[in-house]
Amino acid sequence: MSNDLAALSASIPSSLHHDTWFAALTDRVRANVLTRHRVVVTAPLRLRVELGCWRDWFMARPHWSLYVGTDHLMRTVALAYDGGSGTSVRLKLDLSARRTQNDRLREILQLGEDACTPEPRDGGATLPAEISVLGAPEPVREVTAQLRAAFAPAGSTVHWLYGDHGQTLNLPLREDLRPLPQMFPFLPCPLAEYYDAYSRSSAAILLLIGPPGTGKTSFIRGFLQHAGHDAMVSYDPKLLETDLPLTEFLTSEADVFVLEDADAMLMSRQSGNTLMHRLLSVSDGLVTLAGKKILFSTNLDNPADVDPALLRPGRCFDVLRFRLLDHTEASALAQAAGLTAPADVMRRSSAAEVFHAGEAGRAQPLPLRSSIGFV
Repeated sequence: MSNDLAALSASIPSSLHHDTWFAALTDRVRANVLTRHRVVVTAPLRLRVELGCWRDWFMARPHWSLYVGTDHLMRTVALAYDGGSGTSVRLKLDLSARRTQNDRLREILQLGEDACTPEPRDGGATLPAEISVLGAPEPVREVTAQLRAAFAPAGSTVHWLYGDHGQTLNLPLREDLRPLPQMFPFLPCPLAEYYDAYSRSSAAILLLIGPPGTGKTSFIRGFLQHAGHDAMVSYDPKLLETDLPLTEFLTSEADVFVLEDADAMLMSRQSGNTLMHRLLSVSDGLVTLAGKKILFSTNLDNPADVDPALLRPGRCFDVLRFRLLDHTEASALAQAAGLTAPADVMRRSSAAEVFHAGEAGRAQPLPLRSSIGFV
């Protein structure tokens, strides 16, 4: 640590546990910032950070000092302070994202009692981080802009609800898989325009209908990536029979509730579908969604099988029918993906079959399986 943080931490007892010591240091830095400025602002950020790069960024700026440690939940945290401008930057790596990584990642980020930054064995891991910049308005704007330029946005988070008591696991949305517009030639407008229209619409519900492999999951992932939405998802039928998922959705930071393979959930309320009754109550009933969206995907062939109240104008933005691609469409998708076009000009193909057509020795169409694809 340089003299700035060293001076502020000099009177903190070294006998304190490292997380208590870090909390005390954070309080002193905050107090120092507040006493130095007449106007103080806080700017929150969510960026993807590799710990070594974060350390190097501040080490390249001698007027900053940096401390890396862990908090009481054993999350990796870092505190940086610029004594000249009286500006602090606090970082907290996403704990749930850490849990989803392998043992090598835990070794990379493990910190000892002295809270020294470890040297990664095989390179660092990039994780979502919550960042808070505190100080006078102009320095905060400058530091925020510099950090945004140096580190990528954290992207969207998927809140996976599971278990009898609705435990939540927060997972970063996969950014390496982005849908190609050629997957959806049946859209009435370009893909990005369709996403924007749904986001702007006051209607909460979008229903995706079509056979497996036609791109419904990719479409959902693309919507979350395009708009930067956080999503809540649950695949537990018993859990979905309770009020917990909707309660969590309404009170969480998630903007989108995703219900994949929702064939049974979409059936009429007259068939005993209690989930549909609750969804209709919040979609535009007594409880407001306040701009939140609900995305259904189903393998049902006919919208007539869906509860008609769900499809009411003003409640449902659209019923989007996904289908197989003809040879011209499949060839365009293959070209965009850098793949070989299907040989059979008479055969219609799913998007999944186009992507997997190059697998050696596959004589039959690719068997399609339901999976948690957009996480």
